[in-house]
Amino acid sequence: MIAKADLKRMMDNIRVRVPGVLDSMIQLEMFNAIDAFLTSSILWTEKIDFPVFYGTKVGEQTIVEPEAGRIFQLQWVHNSNLIPQRMTMPEEGLLEFVDIPSQDDTWTAQVAITCDDPTTREGYPVVPAWIVNKYYQGMIDGILARLYSQPAKPYTSDKLAIFHAQAAASARGRAKGEAAQQNLYRGQPWRYPQNFATRFRGQR
Repeated sequence: MIAKADLKRMMDNIRVRVPGVLDSMIQLEMFNAIDAFLTSSILWTEKIDFPVFYGTKVGEQTIVEPEAGRIFQLQWVHNSNLIPQRMTMPEEGLLEFVDIPSQDDTWTAQVAITCDDPTTREGYPVVPAWIVNKYYQGMIDGILARLYSQPAKPYTSDKLAIFHAQAAASARGRAKGEAAQQNLYRGQPWRYPQNFATRFRGQR
């Protein structure tokens, strides 16, 4: 679900805190702040299936596209048996083969995503509602830091810019840690023990 209601409320909050700022400026810095939040925290990920074919050569490429947003990082690829496969991403969304498919198959790539054009009809960045809802204050701090740091504006304030920049950085750090742990309370995400994975592969 796209976070239209949360972003509209965010606009209202910014208008109150920064009197005189233009809506177009808020929306510009909202996009920039949310993009920075997403790329540093790696919160928004998507698994994308794509077909592969026997006979594909090293260096051949294929394109994957997310449902929304822009891919900025390839995290992993595995085949239909969940065996990791090596691929690179020389350009956003363009995957290049390093491992050669041994048969026709469907591979899965997990990618990290950030906001992108086009925005919504109201000019808001397209971003999942759960992310904005959970990290709402951190994103507001990021927007305020950018607005207060703009030179020669009626609302320019180095002191407030530093304060909100530090708060935003703290929120991004917390979000990155929670994403790495897959939101598991006081723990690491569960993985197969390494020796189990080694034995399993050796038995194939």
